[in-house]
This record gives sequence, structure tokens and C-alpha cells, in this order.
Amino acid sequence: MSAFLSLIKEFRKPQINRFLVLVDSIIWLGVLFLVGSIFISF
Repeated sequence: MSAFLSLIKEFRKPQINRFLVLVDSIIWLGVLFLVGSIFISF
């Protein structure tokens, strides 16, 4: 039950946190895409 409550708390965090996570994952995807295209080129 406590795990469920902590999960709800996670989802109730400010929208800013979710936005930052989204931006972070987009940046990582871009980096991985660049690295992948460089490797494919060679």
C-alpha cells in the first residue's frame, strides 16, 4: 500500500519536473541519434 501511495505522490509532483524529464529524454534521444548516424556513416 505504501508503494502505491508513493507512486501517487510521484504523479502529483509539479508539472515542471515532468517537463524537465521530457526535455532530458529528448536531449538523450538526440545525442543517441547523432552518435548512431556517425557510426552508420563510417
